[in-house]
Amino acid sequence: MPSVLSFTTPATPITPVLASGNFTAQFNVTATFQPDTPGGSCAALVYRQYLYGSYTVDGVTIPHYLCQATNIVISPTVPQEDGCPPVGSNCTGASAYGYRQCNMTNQYYSNPDQATGANFWMSDTPGFYNVQPGHIYGLNLNFNGQIQNAGATLSQANWQVLGSATTPPTATPPSTAGGCTHNETPVGLSVADHPDGGRVAILSLARDAGAPAVDTAAVKLRLFDRLDRQIQAGPATAHEIGDGRAATAHLIHALPADAAPVKGLVSMDGVLWGELPAFFI
Repeated sequence: MPSVLSFTTPATPITPVLASGNFTAQFNVTATFQPDTPGGSCAALVYRQYLYGSYTVDGVTIPHYLCQATNIVISPTVPQEDGCPPVGSNCTGASAYGYRQCNMTNQYYSNPDQATGANFWMSDTPGFYNVQPGHIYGLNLNFNGQIQNAGATLSQANWQVLGSATTPPTATPPSTAGGCTHNETPVGLSVADHPDGGRVAILSLARDAGAPAVDTAAVKLRLFDRLDRQIQAGPATAHEIGDGRAATAHLIHALPADAAPVKGLVSMDGVLWGELPAFFI
């Protein structure tokens, strides 16, 4: 059986940095394997990454979709796989780390190749992108990286991304795309109590990583209670979570303290997209 010669993970904790309109932390993980015979295969050894914790804006916890395709949201306490795994040999939409059948720009196996190689490298940059002026952003992310063989853990390590930053209130907002031109797709609608009073509705939009900030004027949300009465919501502020592989923009609307929406109707660029159920978090 091939063995693990080295497994290098980040020093912890990692302090995220507010720079160039983003609030992010960057880290790498590397591993070196030893085949059981000279020139043998290391295909049995793979890397897996798990994550739990929280993303916050102004003290409100924002849902982070670990896998948008299956609606898996980060847990505050329970580690879950970080990203969408491939479906067999189909790597379309895959973003989870360490699958040998998927060769991606931010991770790969080598020496001699992706399928059997003895070396592994990956890079991750979790955090907030296209940050807005006058808000407090917080990251408390707990990672677990493992080297596995057929699901059995041979080596593992933990590290943390921890920190907060306040954006200047007079900063220039990031430029927007001018419409829903970057494949925005509504994926969830949640409601949360604000620590300073009142409630907020959070409309989550899956979108392309690295795109300009979402244009909140191009997305309309109408909220309704269980009696089908419309609830008045404040204008949206967009806060984007990403990691270089995928991104989710969260449009936060202020609500009255007693608001209890059960659904929302979403329009994109003036065209009705459809209905989403609302969940309290």
